[in-house]
Amino acid sequence: MFKSLHLLFGVPAKPPRERQRAVHKPALSLLALIGVAYTVPSAAELREGRFRIGILVTVSASTTPPMAAFVQELEKLGYVEGRNTTIDARSAEGDMGRLPHLAKELAALAPNVIFAVGTPPVMALKSLGAPIPVVFAGVGGDPVRSKLIDSLARPGGNFTGMLNIALDIAGKRLQLLKELLPRITRAGVLRNAGNEASLAIVDEILKSGSAVEIEVVPVDFRRAEDLPHAVDEAERLGAQALILTGDAILMANRKRIIDLAHSKRLPTCFNYRFEVAEGGLISYGADLESNYRDAATYIDKILRGAKPADLPVQQPTRLSLVINLKTAESLGIRVPPMLLARADEVIE
Repeated sequence: MFKSLHLLFGVPAKPPRERQRAVHKPALSLLALIGVAYTVPSAAELREGRFRIGILVTVSASTTPPMAAFVQELEKLGYVEGRNTTIDARSAEGDMGRLPHLAKELAALAPNVIFAVGTPPVMALKSLGAPIPVVFAGVGGDPVRSKLIDSLARPGGNFTGMLNIALDIAGKRLQLLKELLPRITRAGVLRNAGNEASLAIVDEILKSGSAVEIEVVPVDFRRAEDLPHAVDEAERLGAQALILTGDAILMANRKRIIDLAHSKRLPTCFNYRFEVAEGGLISYGADLESNYRDAATYIDKILRGAKPADLPVQQPTRLSLVINLKTAESLGIRVPPMLLARADEVIE
């Protein structure tokens, strides 16, 4: 189902007097779309400022705070829905089995560029084979090994974007958890069995566990409805903490997971600052808001004529350690002074 940009992302719309009727291009059939070469917007379109941007997400974008940064950056660059830009947004609402169909539906509308959030939407678009430029964000794993791109410096094809290097920091996250909880010997990790990137990240966490003497126990889920049982299962397996990957379903249900974990007195280890700001114990990872803002700048470059093949895939330049001291105190955890001193932010 189509949702406007402002409904999907939960940001205020422009006042009605500033809005004009959106310009809609005729939708092409999928076969016709794949059968023709993609062209950048015409000179007339650039002069008149008429653009069409597609968005594909796994879960409703309003549940992910960094998406507001993406919207704000687009508007800062001059792309305003209803004024000079048509937005075609599609969400699988947590059901990743819908992504291939939604990718086809979105491509048939012939947008100038598609913004894809997370690995599953990106791979659904890749499998489609349509020549539309795709800019991605929030993607983990190895995009070269998965054949998404040729290389980071020269991605080739029509895909480029921003990585969150989730694989590279799996071991570091476990080290920090051990420093915070010196007596921990077993940790549960929630694993989305239907998400290739989630599986790869958990594999890296499993490999890193022995180095810090933590046995990592994977607990599988596929839907948001599975999460209460998954947390119960982690507790039953003797987990002394819960590790969360950057999976979209986990991110969208972070507050629910935090509450479930706290009810069982399980410390939580997340990826991003906003997850700890909402009650998680500790996070270590990239600045996802910056990741999404950079994606908006790539969309701008493409709409101005740049080719995705020539835009290097970017990796985060800064990783942040965030600790919620209030959560630690509620769980009876004394955070080591040395770890507090190294934290980029302490939430009190």
